[in-house]
Amino acid sequence: LGLSYTQVRAAHGMDDNLYDEFGNYVGPDLGDDDVDEESEDELQEEWDTKMEDDDAPREGLSAVDAEGDDMEQEEYPVDNSQAIVLHEDKVYYPRSSEVYPEAEVLVEDEDTQPLETPIIAPVKHKQFSHFEKSLPKTTFDFKYLAGLMDHPNLIRNIALIGNLHHGKTMLLDLLVQETHLLDWKLPKNHRYTDTRFDEQKRKISIKSSPMSLVMQNMRGKSYLLNVMDTPGHVNFSDEQTAALRIADGAVVVIDCVEGVMAQTARSLRHAVEEQVPICVVLNKMDRLILELKLPPTDAYHKIHHTLEEVNKILSKCGYPHKISPEL
Repeated sequence: LGLSYTQVRAAHGMDDNLYDEFGNYVGPDLGDDDVDEESEDELQEEWDTKMEDDDAPREGLSAVDAEGDDMEQEEYPVDNSQAIVLHEDKVYYPRSSEVYPEAEVLVEDEDTQPLETPIIAPVKHKQFSHFEKSLPKTTFDFKYLAGLMDHPNLIRNIALIGNLHHGKTMLLDLLVQETHLLDWKLPKNHRYTDTRFDEQKRKISIKSSPMSLVMQNMRGKSYLLNVMDTPGHVNFSDEQTAALRIADGAVVVIDCVEGVMAQTARSLRHAVEEQVPICVVLNKMDRLILELKLPPTDAYHKIHHTLEEVNKILSKCGYPHKISPEL
């Protein structure tokens, strides 16, 4: 209609003080005095009256009951899920008192051991084997033994080989008993050549142990015997191989009850490869009677079968001789 903005406001009854020149509502002007002094006094009186009503005991209740009732009404659950917790106050795992409420928890003092001191102190005296403090008493003279070393034709290097627990160490104990003045009891297993602590503890030979003895043959001729007790476990078969390479002969010890075992066959093959004479010793014959309770005929066949197995292994290896008690 061609009316101006001022004419439109006037036509609608709009107050010019409530709008700006662009038509935006700005509201009435605020006075300088926000609250009168009379209104402030009225608000203060209402507040004091309310506080007096809250402090006064309720009808039919004592002051203590009223106070407890107010405290019960003021208690309400607090949500602490969004609360800020310091790093040192955080609990990632349950405490021991929560997991084991009936157990006694002891808090020990902090370790005051200096860093220079090791937790496990090293062994000062490293000793792994038994040593005799003095020379043992023997049936021969050590000077005579030293004199035999000057005659290589009177020296015999012998290797005791065989399977585990077939009696190699015990056989050498019998030789030691014949040449040493020791108060030994036959039923006790002394294991004289097992000088290491772990060998005595495990009752098994781990390292080869040589021993020099002076013994005589059937004609009374003395010889210097360098006997090497070798371990029978398959993990230490290299000790047997090394002993056979420096030996003049091999003594194969076989248990009559167990017969030829895997390590026994391996020892026979090594002896044939090194081209050393072989002597078979059948040990623990008493087990045939005490444990198996075999009659004499069955015990003979058991021993004969063991010798046949030995000869079969030797024949396959090309050994020229035959092991027989008749020879």
